[in-house]
Order: sequence, then structure tokens, then C-alpha cells
Amino acid sequence: MIVFIEDLDNLRERIKGIDYSIMALISQRVNLALQIGKLKNERNLPVRNYQVEKQVFERIKGYSDEFQLDFDFTKEVYKHVISQSVNAQIHDKYKLISPLLNKRALIIGGSGKMGTWFVRFLSSTGYDIEIVDPQIKHSERGYTEIPQKLNSFDYIFVCVPLNKMREVLELLILRKPAAIIVEIASLKSSIIEIVEKANNQGIKLISIHPMFGPDVTDLSDRNLVVCTGETNKDWISSEVNNIFRETMVNIQSLELRDHDKKMLYSLGLSHFMNILNGYILSGSDIDFSDLKRFAGTTFNNQIITTQEVYNENPELYFSIQHINAYQDQLYSEIQSRTKDLIEIIKNDDEGKFLKIMEKGHNYLDGGNSD
Repeated sequence: MIVFIEDLDNLRERIKGIDYSIMALISQRVNLALQIGKLKNERNLPVRNYQVEKQVFERIKGYSDEFQLDFDFTKEVYKHVISQSVNAQIHDKYKLISPLLNKRALIIGGSGKMGTWFVRFLSSTGYDIEIVDPQIKHSERGYTEIPQKLNSFDYIFVCVPLNKMREVLELLILRKPAAIIVEIASLKSSIIEIVEKANNQGIKLISIHPMFGPDVTDLSDRNLVVCTGETNKDWISSEVNNIFRETMVNIQSLELRDHDKKMLYSLGLSHFMNILNGYILSGSDIDFSDLKRFAGTTFNNQIITTQEVYNENPELYFSIQHINAYQDQLYSEIQSRTKDLIEIIKNDDEGKFLKIMEKGHNYLDGGNSD
């Protein structure tokens, strides 16, 4: 028994040493990436090079085979390693350009979750930030109410709750600031005429929808929806690209009037299904720890997203469900298709069930759902 314990301790000590070596090597890799970033800056090259990243993953695939490691595992590890290197290069680049940027931004709702995200993001990219929020902290620069004088700001970011967005935008339009206004509402139906009115009056108002939450630090492979009209696509695209330059966020353009209908499915439906999942589970007589203990892959994958939804702002999720002008269409579809599916299963109609699965598979695989 003593020999066994000594052998176990020795092996654990060796693992500790390997862990230290791994960290040291990752640090060396990031430092080398920083040196590459400096060379890119000198030649005005973009931070991220997807062709080089592809070559890295091809190399990692070979190493995985050589050392008999699962490639899905090593690929996931290197996604984070590459992300760390990219973020380090971006931060280093912004340290150089920040003193030259000299832009001022007012963030309305700057103490909220997404407001705080924009404070961090814009501060890190060189903006001089002030915030407006009734809950402003003493350590923060800003105001409890929107100031009368707004012309000293280059940008005004409106990060207030959905039920306050219209009121704030109307107030800003009355003030007619020279600054570019950027609103981030996750639904647009209630403010479409406000946005169009502002642009018709020569007030520059940009409508965006970040498709990520306030805990996100790496924007690579994240989506940012930019809402435009027929006459303002060019200047809006230029401004948004300038604000999010070098972040690698995927900027997706969408007609302002089409936004909520698209969000009905990509946002409203997915949120509803996860809320329903948690609602049903929490109403069951089975302890959640028991469900987790015997859970399979499908349950575990689903519950991760469900938990993320339930850990977010409940008022926001209610607003997303309640305010969307197309909600009746969504709920009608949910009711009718749920009823159809239950009847098909209860009637032992395997043929119809298989057709539903085939149609869904084709649609989700990018093919024709018919």
C-alpha cells in the first residue's frame, strides 16, 4: 500500500510539472504571436489570417494522429490558444492607436449588462467614455440623467432595456445631437419609425443587434446584425466596420423592417423552447441532480443552453417574447405543430414521423425542406 501511494504521488508530481510546462509553452506561443503582430502592424496587415489558421489546424490534425489524441479535443484546445494569441495582438495594436483615436462616447444604460460590455469594449479600443445610468457608481464618470449638452460626444450608445428604448431615442432626437447614435435593441418593430424619422432629419442613428451576451470577450465567429434601409447602407456599414475593426465579429446586414420577423425564429423560438424546457423540468417531481446523473448526450447539450437562458436577465427574455409584433404567428405555429407531432406519435404513425425527421434533416443540413 505504501508503495502504491508513493507511485501515485510521483505520477501526480510529474503531471504538475507537465501542467507547468504546458502553461510556459502557451505563454511562449502568445509572446511569439505578439512579435508577429508587431510585424503586421508595421506593414499594416490584418491581425487575423484565416489561411494561416487553417494551416495550423491541419498541422494539429497531424500531431493528433501522431500522438493518438482525439482531433476534436485538440482542435477545441487550439481554438482557445489561437483566440488568446489574436486577442493579445489586438490589445497590443490598440495600445498603439488608442492615443491617436481621441473619440468620445456616451453610453446610456452604461451600468447595465450590455452597457458595461460596451464600456469595456470601447475603453479598450481607445474611446474616452462617460455613462448615463440612474445606478451610476461614484467611481464612474457620467450622469444619472441624459445631459442637455451632447455635442462633445462622437458617439452615443443606447443600451437601455427594450421597454425604455423608444422613450430614450425620442428624447435624443429632440436634442438633435451631432453625435452618431447607436442603439442595440434586440427587437426593432417599436422603434422603426423613430429610426427612420431620425435619419430623415439628418440625425445619424444606427440600429444594431449584438447576437451575443455580456460575458463574451472574444468576438471571433460571433454575429452582429446591422439594420439598414435602402438609402443609408453605405455610411452605416462604414461606421459599424470602423467601430468593430479588427474584432473579427461577423457583421451581417439586414433590412430594418425584416429584423423582427427573422428574429422570430432565430431568437424568439429558441428562447421559448429553452424557457419551456426549464419550465417543464422545474415542474416535474424528479430532482435535477438525478436527471443529470442518468443523462445522455442530448440532454446534457440541451441543458447547457437552457441554463444559460435561465441565468440571464428574465425581464429581457420576457420583453423579447412579449414585444415582438409577430409573436402571435410564432405561438400559433408552436401550438399547431406540437399538436400535430403529439397526434402522430399517439396514433402510431411512424411514416409521418419519419417524414418530419427527413424534412427537418434536409432543412438543417442546408437543403430543401420540401
